[in-house]
Amino acid sequence: MDTVTKPTRHAPTRRRPRPPVHRPNEDRVVMIDIDGVLADMSAHDSVLTDNEIDPAQRWREFFAHVPDAAVLAGGHDLAWAVHGLGYTIVYSTTRPSYALPATRAWLTDQDFPDSRAVLGRPASEYNQHTRQAWQIKLGHARAVTNRHPAWLRGFVDDDPDAVNRLSSNGVRAHQAGTLAQLGIASLRSTLDAC
Repeated sequence: MDTVTKPTRHAPTRRRPRPPVHRPNEDRVVMIDIDGVLADMSAHDSVLTDNEIDPAQRWREFFAHVPDAAVLAGGHDLAWAVHGLGYTIVYSTTRPSYALPATRAWLTDQDFPDSRAVLGRPASEYNQHTRQAWQIKLGHARAVTNRHPAWLRGFVDDDPDAVNRLSSNGVRAHQAGTLAQLGIASLRSTLDAC
């Protein structure tokens, strides 16, 4: 006896995979500033004061030296400690968008932990942008907290003024030098403190 499948009036339902639902403690993001925490570009500062070069071109030439930036060992160790504790790293920089591909390559070449993103200055010439560095960093922090307020566990920066301004705007900001001196347990409790 042959079994025949009777036709149905409905097509089979295809289930689309649902995106994961993140709860407050499932994503723990730490933003790390690049310049002054991870990278030292000071060897190329003379380009910015070279009067032989057009002011607009100075910044492009300065950022052309991104592959030559020195690694700050304390920042390198701190990034790996944060990564080892299971935090999601997002790198923040005020470098212009045209310098981001070289910045990503530099992070990889210098063996920094993988990150969810590298956020930079909005598209414009560096010397024509009116927002201050701390305001750009605040925008980066808000990109995370707008997804969920509890996700951002800390913003690591070397500039005390930026740390103070970010903190006064509700961002958990920390000085890189202070965090770099902490042991693993203290680092975790500092980043997880609400």
